[in-house]
Amino acid sequence: MDAPRVPAPSPTGWSRFLTGLGGAWIAVAILWVANAEWRISRDAVVVTMIANPRDGQEVRAERTLRDPRDDVAEIYGTPVGSPIELVLRGGARSPLLITPVEQPARRLLPVEYRLDAPTPAHARLAAGLGSLGLAGAGVILYLVGRARRRRIDLSVPPPPP
Repeated sequence: MDAPRVPAPSPTGWSRFLTGLGGAWIAVAILWVANAEWRISRDAVVVTMIANPRDGQEVRAERTLRDPRDDVAEIYGTPVGSPIELVLRGGARSPLLITPVEQPARRLLPVEYRLDAPTPAHARLAAGLGSLGLAGAGVILYLVGRARRRRIDLSVPPPPP
């Protein structure tokens, strides 16, 4: 006659907690990246950097002297380099930006504010590294919880022959 089989003990609450916590951290990491990507795409602006920004009176004087073929940025200051994409709080409506009356779609940014604004690539890298850390911690917690669960299941003696 066969010996009665002893059911394997159920996983402890601690291993279930670790497994669930690991899964939750992985989900938070995914949401972190999605939220960061949405914010970066919302706040990214193409700007032309200008050095030596002019005050209101100088801008009015430059408008009267301006040749229509000249770059609009020259009215507001000295253009520096080609346009670049930056991430600014408030996006195109950031108070740091100058919107030329002559070209309302264009944005100018004084050079002294450039150090505070990351490029989209840098912002994505920072968000990615943060989410990678969260996901890594989540995977470790999940695997520890699974290992504890398996260790309990494997400790049941095999049935006698």
